[in-house]
Amino acid sequence: MVRSIIAYIMSQLMDKQLYRRTYVQKIMYFVSPEELRKDIFIPYLYGPYSPGVQRVIQYLEQNQDLIDVWKKEEIPKNLKYKIDKLVDFIKRKNISVNDISLLAKIHYLLSESDTQNDEEFVKLVKQKSIILGWTELSKLEAEEILSVKRKLKEIIDVIHANN
Repeated sequence: MVRSIIAYIMSQLMDKQLYRRTYVQKIMYFVSPEELRKDIFIPYLYGPYSPGVQRVIQYLEQNQDLIDVWKKEEIPKNLKYKIDKLVDFIKRKNISVNDISLLAKIHYLLSESDTQNDEEFVKLVKQKSIILGWTELSKLEAEEILSVKRKLKEIIDVIHANN
């Protein structure tokens, strides 16, 4: 089913003239259940990344006729809905590849943390982002980090709306 989900994401992005590998990776990251996310995504230069997802993306880029075939395979309706809403949100809010990467990084760090305190969260982001090689994140001011965290809430709300 993963290949059909990736094909569906690629198709939706292509339909909106938004296709970029980073968008596919981050949408797959955001719509994946938490347990799957932890199993297949690792911290990488542009945020959470899955080598397996990347292999499917590259395969489909080389065999584009399979996108239409695979996207028609069984995908749960609620998952299609989440993907559609997220792609529409990215288009409507003009979220760049850099923005979606930053949002995924903050989400990754939030999922690794149990702190609710903003001051502690900012400290955690600055420390962990250095360890993970996310230097641009470590250089952000506290208010910028909290602003990204608030934007992330919008994405989470979009994904979980009418779930």
